[in-house]
Amino acid sequence: MVKKVIHEHRQLIAGRIQAHMETLSVTEQTALTHHLQEMIRLMIKAGIITPDDQSPLNQVREDNK
Repeated sequence: MVKKVIHEHRQLIAGRIQAHMETLSVTEQTALTHHLQEMIRLMIKAGIITPDDQSPLNQVREDNK
């Protein structure tokens, strides 16, 4: 039950983010994506967040080595 609620909540958030992203121009979307990737990379590097073994953020961690 909890996993289902988490999944549904994640889908809702992803949909909202996608809807907001679509209001941006392609150039703005690219800039925002780059900025968010860099922010996540730095948070991983600083130890603020630690992705679990199955997280796609592990690619960011691998790119930092």
